[in-house]
Amino acid sequence: MTIEVKRGRKCLSCDVITLDDGNEPIKLYECANCGTIFSRENSADGDSHRCPDCLKFASVLTADGGCPECQESELEDETDVWVCTDCDETFESREDADSHEEEYHPEDEDEEDLGADEDFEEDDHGEEAGSDR
Repeated sequence: MTIEVKRGRKCLSCDVITLDDGNEPIKLYECANCGTIFSRENSADGDSHRCPDCLKFASVLTADGGCPECQESELEDETDVWVCTDCDETFESREDADSHEEEYHPEDEDEEDLGADEDFEEDDHGEEAGSDR
């Protein structure tokens, strides 16, 4: 298992970390009539800026995107995020990622040592068979 460093942003409302995948950020809309915040995907018809609750047209809340989980607009500035390559869990610090790795994905030491002693056997003189000594 390895830990990779990627770029991402954390939602200030729900603490979900969104990785920068190079795609356009999710544009959020806010309905002036009822206050509902939504994305185009969650709009009344699934592809507009019509409020899913009251069907009125809404204004763009944030042009730079928002949280895909809770639809809030408050995201931290982009920063480094550590990602577990085994389970894709994200972490705000290298220390948290390392702790996760040790707890949930420990390396099996027996697997690493297998075969090390099988390649060379000692002969009667205490030297390794296959060595040029």
